[in-house]
Amino acid sequence: MKKKLLFTLGILFLYIMLRHIPLLGVAASEQVLSSTDLFQNMITGASNQSIFILGLGPWMIANLAIGVYSLFNREKLLIYSQKEIMSFMYRITFVVAVIQAVYQLTRLSLDTTVFGAFTMYVVFIEMLLGVLIIVILAKLNENYGIGAMTVFVLVNIFASHVEEIGAGIELVQTQSLSYIWSHYQFQIVYLIVAFIIVLYLMKTELHIPVERIMIHNSFKKNSYISYSLNPIGMMPLMFGMIFFMIPGFIFALLATLLPNVGFIQTLVSVWQIDNEIGIWIFYASFILLNVLMAFVYLDPKHTSESMEKAGDCISGILPGKDTENYLKKVIRRQSMLSGFIMGALLLIPIYMDMYSNGVTSNYSMVSTVLIVLGLMLNLIDEVRTNYVKDRYEKSGQFKKKFGL
Repeated sequence: MKKKLLFTLGILFLYIMLRHIPLLGVAASEQVLSSTDLFQNMITGASNQSIFILGLGPWMIANLAIGVYSLFNREKLLIYSQKEIMSFMYRITFVVAVIQAVYQLTRLSLDTTVFGAFTMYVVFIEMLLGVLIIVILAKLNENYGIGAMTVFVLVNIFASHVEEIGAGIELVQTQSLSYIWSHYQFQIVYLIVAFIIVLYLMKTELHIPVERIMIHNSFKKNSYISYSLNPIGMMPLMFGMIFFMIPGFIFALLATLLPNVGFIQTLVSVWQIDNEIGIWIFYASFILLNVLMAFVYLDPKHTSESMEKAGDCISGILPGKDTENYLKKVIRRQSMLSGFIMGALLLIPIYMDMYSNGVTSNYSMVSTVLIVLGLMLNLIDEVRTNYVKDRYEKSGQFKKKFGL
């Protein structure tokens, strides 16, 4: 466990250092970023004019694509080895990275002083190299560390809110509690209530009683399938922006290629989270993704098949297809409800920020803090699981060594 923690800290240190390597051949200039760009960069870690300008986006899209494919083609995916599946993911990542790099080239101001006519190609290769480095770091952490992509997203969030964090610390140090309460009471109350709701959804479980024909003791009454009220935690938030970003990215690319087509320009302006239509589109896509990912990770068909092979069944439900349909119904209900609630909790502050008369970050920062708290809960659960596993393995080694 300690080795995993140290490995992750080392990977994150390297990631943070590499984030500051600039793109050679790009003139120093400030890009005008939309609210959607800022939110996307916060999640993916896309760093402006750095070799990590594309961020985790291509790799996250590849993960999402394989997950959705497995939902509808699980049998076909089973015939491939893990190595072949990873090969597919690398190819998807490369294709997405190439498309995004081409789009970024249309937005960047190139400096031809050093590389001359080859500047565009050098910058293009640098961006692809940045994605390659991120993928390597993410895979290394997934295999030998803890937190997989979650720790990178947390680092990205903190890195994109350095100024706000500094201002918050200064506020606490220089102002009285009564002043802070009088000016930020809505944000404080909303954050506390929202966090309690998120904690309840993530920690409360639904137990489905299971009849186990091979068990005839006191443990039989404790046999059940356990589903959290929020089946997959904050993972939809990590991928939700990517899910929302894909159509928006396509529209932006088309708008660059076809600048005179008004309909495409309208789609670009609408597909943002700083207007009502964009917020509702993001909300709907968040709920949809919450449902899809719940089915991918809980896999009711596999659960049903495993139960049938073991001779187990849900009380009052026939084995096989009936059990599968019942589990699908439960997962669909739980994931839609949790997606509806979680999405609302995250987007209400952003929606209010739109009507705050120019006062920015006061309400939307509540959403950011809520995201961090939710991701931290996921990370704490993983650390606890690894700790228990480590203790169990050490206990087994001790017993084996001394013949106990």
